[in-house]
Amino acid sequence: MKSDILIEQFQRIGGISNPPVLPAVSSLKSFQYRNHVQFHLSKEGKLGYQKAHSNEVLIIQECHIPDPVLNWIWPKLSFENLSGLNRIGLRVGTQEEVQLILESDDPSPPELSVEEMDISVVHLSKGDSLVLAGSPEVVIEILDRPFHVSAGSFFQVNTSAAEALVEHLIRTIPKYLTLRPDSILIDAYCGVGLFSAFLADSVGKLVGIESSPDSVEDFITN
Repeated sequence: MKSDILIEQFQRIGGISNPPVLPAVSSLKSFQYRNHVQFHLSKEGKLGYQKAHSNEVLIIQECHIPDPVLNWIWPKLSFENLSGLNRIGLRVGTQEEVQLILESDDPSPPELSVEEMDISVVHLSKGDSLVLAGSPEVVIEILDRPFHVSAGSFFQVNTSAAEALVEHLIRTIPKYLTLRPDSILIDAYCGVGLFSAFLADSVGKLVGIESSPDSVEDFITN
């Protein structure tokens, strides 16, 4: 499906009649692979996903794509009688540390008890990040290299696929481009520095371009 979508876009938008698109490389896991999952809340405070082409929330009882640690935690969460939350996020690090991310337009965080669970809680509102419990970040290792990922930052949701992407870049770039000590490399949409971290040592200067302040801070750290 992903290959078909890419081909259709090259043909319709790019005007290329027969684009040379290679088959997509499948994920190593079909299920329980996501290190980050986001839910919406129903009017009753139940977790669910938005229906396609709709603002209606479909309440769910199970989901087969999050990491097993997240799948153990999210059914235990209750948000009844809590208002003002737009979205609920859960992210897990390599050492199975878990972060609960509360997204809201209200700068005042809700009262929420997570004493029974050893997880961090961060409230995001209008660009501000407030740590309510635990740590402001999780650490995700890619090819044995740790990456600090804050609550407001984007990171690849499929860890094994992220490793495959990095390996592909490291293997492929030298075929088309010689990276030298006087080279300048631009990483557009650099995020927390996933690709930059593995390429920076090969060039004289690396420039990351990113609009998210949280990701920029993580990029500097990583």
